[in-house]
Amino acid sequence: MSSPVSSSFTGNINGIQFDRQDFFGKGGFDSVQSGTFNGQRVAIKRIELTKGTDQSSGNEFETLQQLEHPNVVRLLQCGNDNNFRYYAFEWCGASLDQLFLKADDTRKYNGPMPHHIDISLQLASGLEYIHSRNLVHGNIKPENVLISAGSAGQDEITLKWANSGLTRYASKRAQITSQVGGNNAWLAPELLLLKLGGNLHGNKYQG
Repeated sequence: MSSPVSSSFTGNINGIQFDRQDFFGKGGFDSVQSGTFNGQRVAIKRIELTKGTDQSSGNEFETLQQLEHPNVVRLLQCGNDNNFRYYAFEWCGASLDQLFLKADDTRKYNGPMPHHIDISLQLASGLEYIHSRNLVHGNIKPENVLISAGSAGQDEITLKWANSGLTRYASKRAQITSQVGGNNAWLAPELLLLKLGGNLHGNKYQG
């Protein structure tokens, strides 16, 4: 069952409804907020439009929307206005980094978690699926692992790879076709040292 969402929305882009002032995360060129799509709560990633992002919108949306795996966050809808692109993703309750926050931090995740072996297997399965589609994630870190909890508790906890907007096509030679991104603290050693584009093998060492 989806969580209740306020009806005071001021934006509607391709059926994605949201309050333009209601953000819970911001970066340099993007932000994250909650909203609804088809009556269900979603997480909306808003990215500032540039010449490059405007030209790549169609192919990127089609590629990401086709990703269907229990350990990859599902992209439900995408749309633009004059200044931003909006991606509506399935809603998850928390991210992995929130598990390690201090006890007095209100953002800390205190819910159940699977056994650490199951966590590793889930994340490996999601990453293997991304690679099987000739893609690489490119930004592996705890903030991009989301925790989805079912109503039955620990048995339904699912870990999902997020931030698929940084996912890139890989060539037949397993090299990213655009410049590698991501946080240096979580880059594969060979990418950090050699300053090369990412590859399918590099994702195995990140994080």
